Amino acid sequence: MMNAGPGFGVALVPMLVMLAFYVFIIYVLISFIKFMKAKNQHDKERNEKLDRFIQVIENQGKDQKIVRAIEQIEKQINNN
Repeated sequence: MMNAGPGFGVALVPMLVMLAFYVFIIYVLISFIKFMKAKNQHDKERNEKLDRFIQVIENQGKDQKIVRAIEQIEKQINNN
């Protein structure tokens, strides 16, 4: 018959500590992967918003140039 005395308990503790360490490492890796997926999604959304913002700013600049050109033409017409 197998002896399950004090030696078995002493050997069990390091195995449980090692198992807990591996479980912790796996938990950290899974958490990191989830975080990176969410970060990538948020970065993608932010980049899309920045692209739209840049387009709006560029269009406003073009609109202002058109308004200035029209104002100059009106001034020339009024001066003649």
